[in-house]
Amino acid sequence: MNTLMAGFPHANKAAAWASGVLLACCAAAPLAFAATYPAPIEFRADLVKILEYADVQWDPHNNGWPGFDRVQVSAEGSTVLFNVKCEFCDPALGHKNRLFVVDPDGTGLRDISDIYPADIVNSWWSWGSQRIDDDASTVFLRTHRAIGYYGQFHWYAYDLASGQRRDAVQNPFRNVEATIDATGARFYFSPYDAGWDAALQRARKGLFFADLGGPAQQFLDLRQLPCTITDCAGGFSAINFISLLGGSAEGDHVFFAWSDSYGAANSWEIYRASLDGSFFPLTGASHYWVQRDLEPRGWCSGDGERVLYKYRHRAEDPLALSVVEVATGAERPLTWTTDLNGFQTFITRSGRYVLVDGHSGSANALHYRTLFDLEQGTERDTGSYHLPHGVRATSNITADDGSYYLTYADALYRVDLMPQPATAAPRVAHIAFDAPALLDAEDARIGVTVAFARAAGAAEIDWVILLPLVEGRELPEWGMGRAPLAYWPVSDMGWQRLFDDGTHGDAVAGDGVFTFAGIMTRKGGREERWNSWYLHHPLPATVGIRVVARDANGHYSITDSRLLVTHEPLDLPRQTAQRAYIAYYGRPADPGGLDFWSERLEGAGGDLGSIIAAFGHSAEYDDRFGQLSSVELIANLYQNLFNRAPEPAGLAYWREQYESGARSLQAIALQVLYAAQGSDLLAVSNKVLAADHFTARVRAGCAYRDIATAVGFLATVDHTAGSVAAARAAIDAYCGFQDR
Repeated sequence: MNTLMAGFPHANKAAAWASGVLLACCAAAPLAFAATYPAPIEFRADLVKILEYADVQWDPHNNGWPGFDRVQVSAEGSTVLFNVKCEFCDPALGHKNRLFVVDPDGTGLRDISDIYPADIVNSWWSWGSQRIDDDASTVFLRTHRAIGYYGQFHWYAYDLASGQRRDAVQNPFRNVEATIDATGARFYFSPYDAGWDAALQRARKGLFFADLGGPAQQFLDLRQLPCTITDCAGGFSAINFISLLGGSAEGDHVFFAWSDSYGAANSWEIYRASLDGSFFPLTGASHYWVQRDLEPRGWCSGDGERVLYKYRHRAEDPLALSVVEVATGAERPLTWTTDLNGFQTFITRSGRYVLVDGHSGSANALHYRTLFDLEQGTERDTGSYHLPHGVRATSNITADDGSYYLTYADALYRVDLMPQPATAAPRVAHIAFDAPALLDAEDARIGVTVAFARAAGAAEIDWVILLPLVEGRELPEWGMGRAPLAYWPVSDMGWQRLFDDGTHGDAVAGDGVFTFAGIMTRKGGREERWNSWYLHHPLPATVGIRVVARDANGHYSITDSRLLVTHEPLDLPRQTAQRAYIAYYGRPADPGGLDFWSERLEGAGGDLGSIIAAFGHSAEYDDRFGQLSSVELIANLYQNLFNRAPEPAGLAYWREQYESGARSLQAIALQVLYAAQGSDLLAVSNKVLAADHFTARVRAGCAYRDIATAVGFLATVDHTAGSVAAARAAIDAYCGFQDR
């Protein structure tokens, strides 16, 4: 299972329970938190500090400026490679720029600066040219040796098991960068002038590769490239107008940028080349500017079939980032900015995710290490304004899409995405509100509680902050202005601290449950677009909720959920009845049935358990499910609610309960519904939104002719926002056809 999505659709259970199976199948009561409304946990990111500067300090009289610097992680995730710089350290103590490896938990720290040759000019200038292969067996480094007038640049391979250094290729090269393949067996070099070739009677300029320990071999000659001016490839500076962007981990695909008009404006294109000398443009479009820097973290997917495309089409255009599908040339826009500082980006080995850090849009928006999911079509900040500022470097993401690393001057952090099981970071087990929705009305407020997996109060947790999240982002590129939520007493910071001190609605001081009772909608500035969330999201709509926590050890966690905002109070009996239709019948309620069961529920004080037995006895049930086995019936419940099969242990438990007569199928449906957490709860909420839309359309005159069609509308709805939008569009198309 992809690690980033490991909590989807069923593994993201609160850590307060012994296992996900206990929560999903065997909870002792219908609601674990009877007085509150649980909110789904959609995403987690843990920032775990694994090293501090004191762990790598070699001069006790120097504070180590500038400290931790570049960082990479082996694709399989076992080893982290990083360097530490100390400009004012005593030179008698050795190199001022040192190379280290460490295990992901901070153990196994090892200084491997013996990779440097004795005649190195200055280790200070060796940063940025360090690589590690996929299985963490070999580290590669480019160094500048004091040979000749200008010196020579050499690539070395350092075997981590033996500590032996050898030439990585048949050196020397001039000042060239390189990227390596997955195994470290092949290098792809930045454009290189190999000097005069007597046989050709000209200089050999272009792109070269070398196998480990072997000589440089040219695979692309500048003279092969398209050229619209005289003697393009023969010109002395032509080598400056080709740039290596990266190479694939497998398949020997190399990507480069080239200007066919000697660097003239609007003449840059991006190409893919193979080692047989063939090449082709990715899109066929020429631009004013394209990315021309090597990106060793990943400019393309591991197989080379999905590529980043960063460009400014004309001088006056914003900087744009797209992903190109190499097979078709199709370009998928991701983000853009008008800010001159732009953004940094790379694509993961799997090709599923793109991470972007930096400016966004034209209204001071930012990417806080935003992760674009190319399969789901979603984006999510994996960083936050409320995390430490001053990141020096961000590593690549491991091949399982599970983690990456950050360096600050004084620390090295591991960032775990959707971590399972819990890490050393503070783990949020439960987010709940004291009402099912926030009403957009004067004096309307809602309270939130955040419980941690460990009973960690003020002694362990430094602080907990809540803030709104919009479309997965803290600052979306369309320029939100002021945040959509406010806090009572009046707070205009856009975020709110939660309390575990017996104040602000907190029930018990120091019990590890953090609370704030005064969340409101922000009322002013909507027409002036200073509060534009409400213009982009007509009510009812969901706003993201982000909880950021820091513990006493300097670890951080991000936990994302969501909150429904409405312009009128919710009809809870109707919401409950709609859920019952989804769980038991897998379809939206018809208006007549919804009215009938809502009235029954209201008369029963909202207790679905009091009417569920009668609800489950119907001709529809007999017709659709009467011939199913107990296993098929239970599997159908899970499919109706969560779009997934039950866990084997859960299936076995409920089967025994049903076949022994301990619980009816209606009671099992109720238990499974109420025990939903994480993405399961999110899927149920999304199905309710789609079902309400359909029921409202039928009430307005759309024909409810075919149960199978109605079931189909909900069958494709899962935990993603896009599935709700697609279902609503399908319902509207269906009803529009019926109305004609």
